[in-house]
Amino acid sequence: MADQAHAGRLPLRTIEPRRAGIRERLAEAGRHYRLIPFFGRRFVERMYLRTWLGWLWIPLRPVLDVAARLFVFGGLFGAASEGVPYVLYLLIGMSAWELFERTTYWSTRSLEVNRRFVRRIYVPRLTILAAAIFPSGVSYLVYLGIAFVAFAGYLIADGHLYLYFGLDTLAAPAGMALLMLLGLSLGCWLSIYGAQARDIRFWLSYVLSFWFFVTPIVLPLSEIPSGFREIVQLNPVTAPVLMVKHGLLGTAGVPLMSLVSMTLFLVIVGGVGLWFFSRSEDAAVEQL
Repeated sequence: MADQAHAGRLPLRTIEPRRAGIRERLAEAGRHYRLIPFFGRRFVERMYLRTWLGWLWIPLRPVLDVAARLFVFGGLFGAASEGVPYVLYLLIGMSAWELFERTTYWSTRSLEVNRRFVRRIYVPRLTILAAAIFPSGVSYLVYLGIAFVAFAGYLIADGHLYLYFGLDTLAAPAGMALLMLLGLSLGCWLSIYGAQARDIRFWLSYVLSFWFFVTPIVLPLSEIPSGFREIVQLNPVTAPVLMVKHGLLGTAGVPLMSLVSMTLFLVIVGGVGLWFFSRSEDAAVEQL
């Protein structure tokens, strides 16, 4: 009788099948948000696994990327930079691009990289997808650290701090958040197909390489020929990149066309992509 009374006081937990729907997937991910840093660390560790230099690649890769583009666009072509030293203009632009590119890449590989987990135990797959912001955030902070060293160098050499401070500075963190949302929106689609075939990862590298050059990173929007300027303005990544530049450097603002394009992309690609991911995640895991 004592055992029965004790058992009656124990909390009961009913295990039910998962309910379908976007709201349920978001609520489930919210309840298990502590898994996001766990998978995020796995992504960061995976970035330079089995390399000779290991963690040294984290600062080395941005330095090499910036040095190559600085030599070509700043040195050979003498690209304009809206009154800011070109090295600062390039660093801020590339740091913004890094948020989008790395988030897209790692969200695409999210299910494939963690296939051992998702095939053995159930975890909310949206937490794995969201963890892609960790490697992109690490890369962004490295770029930003290099940029602030350059800012300090110009302050010492010229006595002028090119870093902008004002109400518009708030545009920079808003742009950063939007860049990660854009990457996750694509990841909702690409992670499902990336779980089925590696071709998605290979194609993505070429698409992102082309996408980089139709985004106003190495050149101001005003310097792009008029025949191509409309294409660049319709690029959904243009608006948040310009927001980051405007917020940190005080450069030109964002055209309305770019804001509209970005908003439509997030609503259509992101909103529908979230529905698609919630409908297809189980089938994708079965194919891992």
